[in-house]
Amino acid sequence: MIAYLIKSGLCLVVLLVIYLIFLERHKMHRFNRAFLIVSLILGLIVPLFSVDLPRNEFITETPTVIVDNIASTSSDLIASVAEYPSNRSKITEPDFTELSTIPSSEIGYKRNFSFHFLKGLLIIFYIVVCLFLFLRMGTSLYWFYKKGKNNQGVTFKSAQLVLVEEGVSPHTFLSSIFVNKDQYESGKIPDQIIEHELAHVEQKHSLDILFIEFLKIVFWFNPVFYFYKQAIQINHEFLADESVLSKTKDPVSYKNLLLESVLPSYNTDLSSSFNYALTKKRFVMMVKESSSLNMISRKIVLIPTIATLAFIFSTEILQERRIYEIDGIKYFEAFQPGSLDSDLVLLNKLEDREKSIFNYKWMYYDEKGNPFTGEWLTEDTSEDNKITSRSEIETGRLLSRTNYYEVSQPYIHSIFRSSFRGEKVFYISFDKNESISGINTFNMEADEISTLSIFSLTEEGVWSGFEILGESVEGGMGEIYLNTKFDQSWNIVDQELFSEEGELTLKREHKVIATNDAKIKYDNTLLEYQRVLSKNSTKDLPLVYAELELAYFKWVAFEKHLNRTQEFPLLPKKPIK
Repeated sequence: MIAYLIKSGLCLVVLLVIYLIFLERHKMHRFNRAFLIVSLILGLIVPLFSVDLPRNEFITETPTVIVDNIASTSSDLIASVAEYPSNRSKITEPDFTELSTIPSSEIGYKRNFSFHFLKGLLIIFYIVVCLFLFLRMGTSLYWFYKKGKNNQGVTFKSAQLVLVEEGVSPHTFLSSIFVNKDQYESGKIPDQIIEHELAHVEQKHSLDILFIEFLKIVFWFNPVFYFYKQAIQINHEFLADESVLSKTKDPVSYKNLLLESVLPSYNTDLSSSFNYALTKKRFVMMVKESSSLNMISRKIVLIPTIATLAFIFSTEILQERRIYEIDGIKYFEAFQPGSLDSDLVLLNKLEDREKSIFNYKWMYYDEKGNPFTGEWLTEDTSEDNKITSRSEIETGRLLSRTNYYEVSQPYIHSIFRSSFRGEKVFYISFDKNESISGINTFNMEADEISTLSIFSLTEEGVWSGFEILGESVEGGMGEIYLNTKFDQSWNIVDQELFSEEGELTLKREHKVIATNDAKIKYDNTLLEYQRVLSKNSTKDLPLVYAELELAYFKWVAFEKHLNRTQEFPLLPKKPIK
């Protein structure tokens, strides 16, 4: 968020400077009005987009190393986290401190109370100021509504003259022009002043003011919006003056009228007043002449200028990545920010990157080009959270990755474990109490992500999920889904079959497909558990066992729902923490 605010603010400042230097003093007011509004919009949305800009690669002598930029991809998928029933056992987070590559400080959840408290106070302060400014804006809107309702109105062309008792200078809001009743009825308000205010009405200047006022409320801490409002209001006066002068043959009398306008002005942020910005600028602009060629050339020059600015403020320079050439084969540094082992450099083959966009399919090598076996510990700290990752690699293949999230909001700490089995990725999530909360299965064939099943807790604390059973042959309804809900005792209480076109008839054959799939998932999870158990991995074992337990209960529930009588294998004993 901070990076966005900085880039947005700089972009707005640059566009405003361009306007003040190259456009404001020239008589192309309609274009200038559009430029100011578009500048505000561009300044807000351009930093939201990101354009990756690769650096030029170069080759050194010995060893052969090419410096390049490679856009990072992540095989970590996001799963929603829900509350787990209180009677379930909790998963203890692995202790990283036993590893020599980790600093002695604990990597578990550390909540910096002072930081969160200060951040909370700042958020509250921001909201309070916004509410105050909204209230003030609402008060001004109510004033216009009340004055328009309680005072006499007179139709004047496309506007409504509101005759008020107060001695105010004529000013405009939306389609209403507010003038002093006595001065209007006595004919003391010149027609040129009314025409000036009418121009504000016809050109809908109040919409611009409302827009910038809204931005001032949301971004009240950014002074650039106050300068934009000033530029917009002066532009409005130029437009209104231009409109009046186009209808009169005596610009001198109109200028004298401006000088003689000594009526007290009503100060409101939302109105357009006749004697606003009564400065030399307006007089100079009335008699200023600008050639068509000059104005067209300035507009043309602005096109590449704005395009360049948009490119600059939406560009992200990719992190520099080294490319090694070993025995004629090119490798690039595996992307994982903040390696906790400064001596460990892992490489991926360039040809693997060209074959697949998913980095879990890539082989991992050491600096000599040998397939790597071991753990890779990394840490990524961003503005809102810290992610500590542990990747398990065996003979070059990524088997699993466990992420420990420390997010900025208090009382939230989640674990996500991805296990990679062939073309499928199993993504297991744990809630803030470190109890398992869901398992999602994804298919990664042909570099396309497709969901196979989602299994998670509901707000009621029971398990629910859906499986994709395949393509329907009944009328070409596309993929069909089986939605299943369990109770606390792992009995199936409800099942629905549906497609994108609506609910379908649930048949036994659909239940059989889902049951067989549940058995396959249990068998795969059991193999994963046995693999981790054989390695005596105290860090992964509790996590994998939680997945195994869930897969077992689900499979048994499906079998019982089919009324299949069989003896189920015993679930392996829970590992001792």
